[in-house]
Amino acid sequence: GHTDYVTSVAFSPDGRQLASGSEDSTLRLWDTATGQCTAKLEGHRDPVSSVAFSPDGRQLASGSDDETLRLWDTATGQCTATLEIARQRPAPKTRLVCQGLRHMRTPVTSCSAASDAGGGGSCLVNPRVLGDLI
Repeated sequence: GHTDYVTSVAFSPDGRQLASGSEDSTLRLWDTATGQCTAKLEGHRDPVSSVAFSPDGRQLASGSDDETLRLWDTATGQCTATLEIARQRPAPKTRLVCQGLRHMRTPVTSCSAASDAGGGGSCLVNPRVLGDLI
């Protein structure tokens, strides 16, 4: 499992997988039937603050204190895109709400963050890092 605190969890739409993000800068995918870790996703340089599955469960989005949003292929565990985000204001405990992740080649069209304290904010996606994904 993780080597530091778990900061975020999300169930896949079909309930078969659980994704967890951690202070150890990694994500893990878990099989909900067996409780076994099926993948360790590495790439963030700082703690992972948010995880969210796409509606079809084929992609996972993760936000990190390293000011990146990464998209992952849940079948392979590979990072498919890294987006630079600029926080408009600090939101220490945030959760991502991402739209536009319906298909593998469909880019994120919007991303917002809401703090647990009831405040809000947004992250700005920099499309230049997506290359041909957009």
